[in-house]
Amino acid sequence: MLLKNVILFAGVINLLLGLIVWKKVTKSKTNFAFSLLGLSTSAWAIFNYLFETFHTKLLLQSAYSFGALVPTIGLFWLLNVGKENYKKKLTWLRVIIIPISLFLFVISYVDGWIVSGEYNNLSNVFEIKIGSLYYVYALCVFILILFLLAISYLLQKNSEGLQRIQLKYISIGIWSFSLIVILVSFILPLFGIIRFAKLDSPSSLLFVTFSAYAIIRHRFMDIRLIIRRTTVYVAATIVVLMLGLLIYWFQANILNSNIPAGILGPIVLLIGIIIFGPLKNYFNQFANKYFFTSIYDYQKTLDKFSSDVTSTINLAEVVGVTIKTIQQTMQIDNIGLFVKNKHYQPIEIFGFDEKELSKMVSNPRCRNFITELRKPIVYDELAGNIRDFKQPQEEIEYTREQMRGMNVAIVLPLVTKENLISCVIMGKKISGDAYTHEDIRLLESLSNQAAISIENARLYNEVEGFNQTLKRKVDDATKRLRELLKIKSDFLTVASHQLRTPTSIVRGMLSLVIEEKDLSSEEREKFISQAYEGINRLERIIHELLNATELEGKKMKLDFKKTRVEDTIEEIVSNLSPLAEQLKVKLAFNKPIRSISKTLADPIKLKEAITNIIDNAIHYSAEGEVEISVRRKQDQIIIEVKDTGIGMSKNDQRMLFTKFSRGEGILQIHPNGTGLGLFIAKKMLEAMGGTITAESKGKGKGSKFTLTIPIK
Repeated sequence: MLLKNVILFAGVINLLLGLIVWKKVTKSKTNFAFSLLGLSTSAWAIFNYLFETFHTKLLLQSAYSFGALVPTIGLFWLLNVGKENYKKKLTWLRVIIIPISLFLFVISYVDGWIVSGEYNNLSNVFEIKIGSLYYVYALCVFILILFLLAISYLLQKNSEGLQRIQLKYISIGIWSFSLIVILVSFILPLFGIIRFAKLDSPSSLLFVTFSAYAIIRHRFMDIRLIIRRTTVYVAATIVVLMLGLLIYWFQANILNSNIPAGILGPIVLLIGIIIFGPLKNYFNQFANKYFFTSIYDYQKTLDKFSSDVTSTINLAEVVGVTIKTIQQTMQIDNIGLFVKNKHYQPIEIFGFDEKELSKMVSNPRCRNFITELRKPIVYDELAGNIRDFKQPQEEIEYTREQMRGMNVAIVLPLVTKENLISCVIMGKKISGDAYTHEDIRLLESLSNQAAISIENARLYNEVEGFNQTLKRKVDDATKRLRELLKIKSDFLTVASHQLRTPTSIVRGMLSLVIEEKDLSSEEREKFISQAYEGINRLERIIHELLNATELEGKKMKLDFKKTRVEDTIEEIVSNLSPLAEQLKVKLAFNKPIRSISKTLADPIKLKEAITNIIDNAIHYSAEGEVEISVRRKQDQIIIEVKDTGIGMSKNDQRMLFTKFSRGEGILQIHPNGTGLGLFIAKKMLEAMGGTITAESKGKGKGSKFTLTIPIK
C-alpha cells in the first residue's frame, strides 16, 4: 500500500512539474521538452499506480509504452539545453531514436509482443507474461538510458559558468534516476529478483528533487516565479477545501443536523470564495518571507521606483534611489554606480574597493565592451557563452577576469538616446542565488527609467553649473568694470589736476607777456622761461598718461639694442643733478670699477624706467641723500637706488606699483606727481625680462629700490 502511494505521489509531483514548466513554453524549446519529460514520467508512474490498483492488461501495456518514451524525451530535452554545436553534431542521434521510440511506444500495445497478462481468479493474482520482443524492448530502453547518461555527462563537462552548475545538479538527478531504473528493471531481474521493479517510476522523485534545486537555487529554466505562485495557490486551495470538509463534518457530527447539499454547498462555496483572496495574500507574504525571500512584485517595484526617481532632479538623490531600489529588490550588499562625463566617475560605491572598481570601469577594454554591448553583462552568462558575443575576444576576456576578481555579478549599462550615460556594478546576492531572467528583465526596466532620470539630473547640474559660472563671470566682469570706472575716475582726476596747473602757468605767463607792455626784457624773458617750463611739464604729464594707457593690457613694443647700463645711469644722474641741487639732495652714483657687459635692452624704455625711480627718490628725499649702485651678479645686472627720504608704510608698499597710487602725505611733498611713474617703470622692466622690488623699514627710514636686468 505504501509503495502504491509513493508511486502515485511521484506521478502527481511529475505532473505538477510538467504543468508548471508548460506555462513557460511560449518561446523556449528547452522548457517545452522538459514539460513533456515531466508529463511522460508522470504518465508512466500513474499507469504503474493504476495497474497496481486495477490489474488490467491495458494499464500494464500503457506503463511499458510511456516508460519507453521517458529516456527518449529526456535526450531531446538535454539536446536543447546544450549549445548549438552539440545539437548539430548529434543530429544523427535524433534520426535513430525517433523511429526506435515510436516503434517501442506502439508495439507495447500489441498483445504478446512486449508484455501481456491476465487475472487468475483462482490465485487472485494478475499473471504477467513476457512477449516475444520483450528483450528487444529492454535492450533498446537500456541503450537509450545509456545515451541519456552519456549526453548529460558530456554536456555538464563541456559547459561553463552558471550552466555548468545547473547541469551538475540535473546530471546528478538523471544519473540517480537512471541507475536505479537500470538496477531494478534490468540487472536484478537477470538474477530472478523482480520484487524491486516497482521502484523504477518512484525513483523519478530523485530527478524531480535535483531539478527543483537547480530551478530554485540556480535559476534553471527560470520558473521560480511560477513555482511560487503555484505553491501559493495550491496552499490556499487546500486550506479552503479543508475548511469546507470541516464545515460538513461539524454540521453532521457535532450539530447532528442534515442540511441539504443544495443549501450547504453554495454556502461553503461562498465562504471559500470570500476567504480565498486573503488566504492567497497571506501565503504569498509567508512564501516571500521564508521560502522565496528574493522574489518581488515586479509591477509594484517599477511603480514605486518610477514615483521616487521622478520626484527629484538632484543627481545624488536619483543615484541614491536607484541604488536603494536595486539593493533591496535584488538583496545585495555590493553595488556601485558610475556616471560618464569624459570618463566614468564613481558616484556611490558600497562593498567594492572603489579604486579597483574605478580602474576596471575606466580601462578601455572594459569600457568599450560595456559601451558597445549596451545590455546587462551577467558574469555567469559571460563565462559560459563567450563565443556568442560579437565584441573582440580580448575585451570580453578582460571584462570577465575583472568581474571574477572583484566578485562582480552584473554590469548594468544605463542608456538613453543611444548614449551610454551611466552604469551600475552589482555583486552577488546575499543568499547566493543566481540572478533570474525575471531579475534581468526588471533591471533592464529600472535601468531605462534610471538612465532618463540621471541624464535629466546631470543636464540640470550642468545648467546649474553653467549658471554659477556665468554668474561668477558676470560678477568678475562687474568688479573689473568697477575697477576700470575707478581707474577712469582717477585718471580724469589726476589728468585734470596735473594738466590744469601747467596750463594755468603757461596761460598766466604768456598773458603777462602779451598784455603788459611795460615789461622789461629781463621780466619778459623770465615769464617766457616759466611758460616754457610749464609746457615741458605738461609734455611729461601727457607722456606718462599715454604710456600708462598704452601699457594697460597691451604688449609693449620694444626696440632691443646692445646697451651699457652704467652709461645710461651716468647720463640720467647728469640730467637729474640740477633737480637734486634744487632740492638740496646729495646725488651719488657709485660707478663700477670694471665695466659691465652690454645687454640687449630698449635703451629709451630702460632710461625712462630708471629715471622714474631716481626722480622719485630725489623728490621724496629733500635735503637727504640718494645713492645709486650697479653691479653684475651671475647673468643679471643689479641696480640699487637707496635714499634717506620719507620711507614707506606697509600699506604704501602693497599699493606701490599700481596706477595712480601715491603714499600717505605725498601730496604735500610732491603735489605735481601723477602716481604713474613706478607703474610705468615696472611694466617696462618686466617687458625687457627684468624685475623691480622695493623695501622700507617704515616711515622716515628711507627706501631701497632694486632693479634686475638679464644679460643677453
